[in-house]
Amino acid sequence: MTRIAALLGILAFVWPVAAAADGDLASLRIDARRLTVMMQQTDDNARVLGIIVPPDDLTERSGPFDDLSYAVERHNDLLSLVCGSLALGDALCDDDYTPDWYLAKRRIEDVAKLRAMTDEAAAHLIPFWKAVCDRTPKPVGGFPVCPME
Repeated sequence: MTRIAALLGILAFVWPVAAAADGDLASLRIDARRLTVMMQQTDDNARVLGIIVPPDDLTERSGPFDDLSYAVERHNDLLSLVCGSLALGDALCDDDYTPDWYLAKRRIEDVAKLRAMTDEAAAHLIPFWKAVCDRTPKPVGGFPVCPME
């Protein structure tokens, strides 16, 4: 009976920790994927604004690291195209984002590190996304140009 009680005690401790880790990973996946969607919206809006944008590499991405790598790469590609055509300001256009983890090209799976990378990338990518969204004319019907959620 004491073995069962000890096992239940261990499970009572481990289960919430595992659930929290799964929740962190799920949240991380959503946030990293959100950055890819923002860069895809920026791509679409650049085309609406008359900027010639080469086709996107739509290869399948398999997790937060791949999503972050894609978002950073696409941001940098779009940054040079958009800033060459629109006056977005030096603060945004001088912001080619190449973090150390991106340059190293070493896959990172640690959730805490990926969370920090995602938050840092968001701080660089979101202002650019928002500036392009703000410049894009609203479609007929007043639907949002850059819906998020």
